[in-house]
Amino acid sequence: MENTSKIFDVIVIGAGVMGSSTAYQTAMRGLNTLLLDQFDFLHHRGSSHGESRTIRATYPEDYYSNMVLESSRLWEKAEADIGYK
Repeated sequence: MENTSKIFDVIVIGAGVMGSSTAYQTAMRGLNTLLLDQFDFLHHRGSSHGESRTIRATYPEDYYSNMVLESSRLWEKAEADIGYK
């Protein structure tokens, strides 16, 4: 009998913005990654669904402003990598 079980380096539970980001980054680092969620992908039940968001880059501390700019760059790269915006 053939063993059909799969071995994963990382299993991420929850495919919201944090879980999806984590799974994407671990997969990009070459780790065999499994992303699980209780709902179908691209559902409307999560807090991060939809297409419009307000993102501000004005903070008293430069650290936060720089993080926002870097995050925006990383989101654009992820969109290009997966072919979905």
